[in-house]
Amino acid sequence: MSSYRFLKPATATAFCAILVSVRKVRLFTFFLALSCSLPVLAHGPGDEQIRMITAQLEEQGDSPQLYAKRARIYQDNQHWQEAMSDFNKAAELDPDNVDYDLDRASLCYDAGEYQRSLDFVDLYLLRREGTAEALLIKAQSYLALEDYQRAAKSYESALSDAAGQFSPEYYVEFADTLTKTGDKRKALQVLQQGINQIGAISVFQVKAAELEVDLKLYDSALKRIDQILGQSQRKDIWLSRRADILASAGRDKEAQQVYQQAYSALQQLPQRLQNLQVSRELETALLARIDSQ
Repeated sequence: MSSYRFLKPATATAFCAILVSVRKVRLFTFFLALSCSLPVLAHGPGDEQIRMITAQLEEQGDSPQLYAKRARIYQDNQHWQEAMSDFNKAAELDPDNVDYDLDRASLCYDAGEYQRSLDFVDLYLLRREGTAEALLIKAQSYLALEDYQRAAKSYESALSDAAGQFSPEYYVEFADTLTKTGDKRKALQVLQQGINQIGAISVFQVKAAELEVDLKLYDSALKRIDQILGQSQRKDIWLSRRADILASAGRDKEAQQVYQQAYSALQQLPQRLQNLQVSRELETALLARIDSQ
């Protein structure tokens, strides 16, 4: 199977139901047709490994494991058509191994073939109960297709199935998807769940604070920024963000004071940090805020 995605409808359609009922040789023919439009790219890194596996296949004969291993190297190097050909061969040699359906779903997703990715995921799910990895590929494919409602449902199912092993990036993806559906409160709940499971890491706190500002939960947003501020060496950045929230809350006098604090903190940085583009842009923005009062 492709590398595990934790700690790294085409719903079950009539189309997929037909697929599982036809003979295996026809399944293989379908998979070849499904893969035919994947682009072929020039070879590069991984060629030596590919040559070694090819030599093993010539010496030992057909092996689904070796074909799948070579396919993953092709996939890592964006040789999509070669990877699909090898996964198809592995599936032909070992048709009872449904993991090859998931491998091909992952490959199609990486290659930007999102609808084909969904088809392979649905085939996998018809032959095996849902797994978090399959549901994540489904969610990300729907997200890429801008089908946010179905993406959110798949993320929710994946999170439930992950048993506390959802990685930070997927909590953020889920929250962003919910935001696109307009459900900012649920997005905030998902980020808080991530904080409860993994910890108050900055990416969660920043995203949660942004949502709280949108929801006019200013005091909660300020508490989150204060937690980051207490841990960060760049006080100027987070003081500026704190002032922005105070301004959004209509607390202009307090905001002005904190903008001044942010500017002072910026001026106290070593010159090499002050010369960074982000620092110069922040200085310009802070001066504009201070001068506007």
